[in-house]
Amino acid sequence: MSIPLWWRISTLLLLSGTLLGAVGCGENNGTAITPESGIPVTLATSEQRTVPYVLTAIGNVEPVASVDVESRVDGQITDVLIGDGENVVKDQLLFQIDPRPFQIQIQQIEANLVRDQALLKIATAQDKRYSDLLAKKFISQDGYAEIAAKRDIAAAALKTDEGNLANAKLQLDFTRITAPISGRLGKVELWRGNLVKANDARPLVVLNQVDPIYVSFAVPERALVAIREESAESRAIARDSTVPRQHRNRRGRCTELFR
Repeated sequence: MSIPLWWRISTLLLLSGTLLGAVGCGENNGTAITPESGIPVTLATSEQRTVPYVLTAIGNVEPVASVDVESRVDGQITDVLIGDGENVVKDQLLFQIDPRPFQIQIQQIEANLVRDQALLKIATAQDKRYSDLLAKKFISQDGYAEIAAKRDIAAAALKTDEGNLANAKLQLDFTRITAPISGRLGKVELWRGNLVKANDARPLVVLNQVDPIYVSFAVPERALVAIREESAESRAIARDSTVPRQHRNRRGRCTELFR
């Protein structure tokens, strides 16, 4: 059976009116909204001021300085005073290499130094005595030249001992491996008991400077123009960086721009 279109429209209007009437005539169990109990609003005075331009980007953290901590002498590690990922300060002791071979070497050189000092003293006294004889023409010039050569050889030997002693003490200092900068350590590669060689290809540990630290990030090209203008006018461009797994921000400034 076909229902005329006008009848269907009338039926819909009638049903709609019935529903509206039911809603309007229903019992109101809630509290009526009166003009006195209106919705609260917050008012503020409008003003014109400069606001920061916020640009969000994901960046990479790069250390300002990174040092491969290596041994400068051969020896056995007798003590490791650090752990993986620790923060250290400059000149803090990290590793101790067995100092006994270097201490024995210093004792030997010191003994040679005392011996050569005595030989130089004797050679100097002979030189003085023979120079007086030469002045009185009791000896030949060739005879005196031989005595003078012995004095010079003794003096050179003493200089060599002094240089060897200074070098041995320096090698002894190298048995104490300290932090060249303040920063955070990576993984410690060698532990107590291992033998190390001077300037080995594998470092003992890597030390990264993290305060201050670089953060490099890419920005849209449309924002690069504004950043360049601010940098050209010597205005400070602040940057807040959120460190992962740390509930704090680090503020810095823009140092270099690349395109």
